[in-house]
Amino acid sequence: MKQQIFISSVQKELASERRAIRDFIRDDALFSQYFDVFLFEDLPAADRRADETYLDEISASAIYLGILANEYGSTDDKGISPTEYEFGRATEDSIYRINALAHRDYQSDASAQVYVFADRVAVWNPGELPPTLTPAKLKQAHSSVPRNKRLCEALFLADYIDKAGTGILDVLAKCREAGLPEPDFVQDGDQFTVTLWRDWLTDKQLAQFELNKRQTAAIGHLKSHGTITNSEYQSLFKVAKRTASQDLNQLLSLNVVSREGTTGKGVFYRLAKGASEGHKGRES
Repeated sequence: MKQQIFISSVQKELASERRAIRDFIRDDALFSQYFDVFLFEDLPAADRRADETYLDEISASAIYLGILANEYGSTDDKGISPTEYEFGRATEDSIYRINALAHRDYQSDASAQVYVFADRVAVWNPGELPPTLTPAKLKQAHSSVPRNKRLCEALFLADYIDKAGTGILDVLAKCREAGLPEPDFVQDGDQFTVTLWRDWLTDKQLAQFELNKRQTAAIGHLKSHGTITNSEYQSLFKVAKRTASQDLNQLLSLNVVSREGTTGKGVFYRLAKGASEGHKGRES
């Protein structure tokens, strides 16, 4: 007996996407054996009693597939939305919508969860990395090992993902382009967590620290380059080593930067990833 998939969306502009998914399932040799699709607009107009039919069909369906879009609102004379993306659209798509959908463990009763804090956005998804991958390896070139092969095939055909295993690398690149720290990937039991770090060092926040001009400029350098050493600080601002050390140590004491490495030339500084490192984040 076939199971029914209810495909819906709250935006009428997504009618073509709904039909494309319906046709893909019906035309696929494997999916069509086990699933049929219900679209509300496929009903004759006279039979569309929204309040009753909608709920009845949802109750009769094994899977409810909701399609959401984030491209809406006002547009300019070229039809382009002025929406600005904090992390870049590719990053938000990859983390929020595509990866959470494509790689979750559908045998788990747990839900994908998104937490928004002042300094970070954390996405929790049920599922474990394949044995060949680790969180550290995700930040290097790696092969594509999909958890849900048929679902990933559909997303690939719809041009949402590729098969090269480059999605995470694109996310890392987009974060760097936006002047943001690299995201963190953590496998905690059967939960995989991605943390995107926001630009918590706003002009308002920096004003509270009462930094000098060199320190403020150094933060701009760190946002675009990622790291800075004591020698680089001296060269950029034409100061002595002692002055550079004093400036950097003050940034350390304020939890604005973190120090990595051991001694000498091996020491470098990064922006502290978020307000949680000394300035507690808040959920919003």
